[in-house]
Amino acid sequence: MRYKVKYMTAHCRYELDVHEDDVGLIKVTTAIKFGQFVQPITIDWRPVAAGSKLLTTGWGATSYVEISNESAPIEEYPQILHKLTMTAISLEECQGYYKNNDGTGGVDYGGLCALLRRWHLQR
Repeated sequence: MRYKVKYMTAHCRYELDVHEDDVGLIKVTTAIKFGQFVQPITIDWRPVAAGSKLLTTGWGATSYVEISNESAPIEEYPQILHKLTMTAISLEECQGYYKNNDGTGGVDYGGLCALLRRWHLQR
């Protein structure tokens, strides 16, 4: 099923080169028909307990190609939605992986903690 977009907007603080506030909203012209493969979601605002099993999806970069040492690697993105099952870790554990950076731990409260191509959800 295809839907015509009436309006779309990105988060007011979204910046292309920054991995924060990368969310948006789309309003369609007609009601969405729910069925076996199209379902509404609810957002659970409770903290995620370390050890919880999680499912994440997205179209994030799947590989990086280095052209030269002087330029940043080129990111390659998939054409289909990817999914990944993972286990949640605590913010403290995630920050431990990044203890030698600027003191922020390399992460904020609300994103993923990435380490050596392994993803960890942080709470």
